[in-house]
Amino acid sequence: MSENNYVKDFIVILDLEWNSGFCRTLKRNFNEIIEIGAVKLDSNLETVDTFSEIVMQKFNMKFNPWVQELTHISQWELNSAKENFKTVYKKFGAFLGDAVLMTWGSTDLSVLSENCRVHFGTAKPLFVKKYCNLQTYCAKALNMYDASKQMGLSAACEHMGIEIPEIPLHRAVNDAEVSAMCLKAVYNRDVLDSQTAVTDDEFFRRMSFKPKYLRDLDNPLVDKSLIEMDCPVCGKKMTRTSDLKFHNRGFRADFSCDSCGEKRTAMFVYKLCFDGVKFKKKFLKPAPVNEEEPQTERKMKLAATKLNQES
Repeated sequence: MSENNYVKDFIVILDLEWNSGFCRTLKRNFNEIIEIGAVKLDSNLETVDTFSEIVMQKFNMKFNPWVQELTHISQWELNSAKENFKTVYKKFGAFLGDAVLMTWGSTDLSVLSENCRVHFGTAKPLFVKKYCNLQTYCAKALNMYDASKQMGLSAACEHMGIEIPEIPLHRAVNDAEVSAMCLKAVYNRDVLDSQTAVTDDEFFRRMSFKPKYLRDLDNPLVDKSLIEMDCPVCGKKMTRTSDLKFHNRGFRADFSCDSCGEKRTAMFVYKLCFDGVKFKKKFLKPAPVNEEEPQTERKMKLAATKLNQES
């Protein structure tokens, strides 16, 4: 058993729906929560309670048509909501209690954090004490975890052989119930406990940090000594033959090998993350060329294509 022993009694799986749009009051885009849904599981993973509330809007009064189509929340439902975010969220806090909070992916927690920042003046969501990313938990359990890709809820169900009930997805409580089915399929208390974190100030600073790609060579965080490549053919150090130019998240330059004559284009990426700068480099794949076609024939085809375009 893990020393942390966070998962003692209850787990609450939360799902949110939100209305996206430009907010004139805030002078920026804002994802305003319109529905909070959750299921509460006991230590045997039995559902003991559910939570479902539509939230009255304060900022994005125009209902985004794409969100409306996705969630099947009607304009009438939204207009009929009687309680604002502060009231509904405090009710959810009472529902959550000391349980471990889980969401499918970190996006819902980020949106919750932003709504708490706007309504309560703090980016640390009230009432949330322990948290586990259910999406990451399931992906690791399936040996399919990839930090650069997110596994969708439907895809996870397919991999686990879970038949999704005939209920509308993208309604908060329904998605929470399907998420609970995924948890039950791969549940291991020790593993879940090891992946559960205490949501202290550093946790939310890390979560709210926005990684960015460094694009200025004069930035002191850019270590230019790393910009070198070894020849993939003979292994000798290559010579850079062009200036570095930033394109598509990284710096690019041409390299040539003085030993064997190999020529390649390389890319160098500096990504500023919460824990520092992460560096990657790689050769770019050259454009495919039909080697069976003689050079003269390729030139003739290009000339003919240009002539047809001009005529």
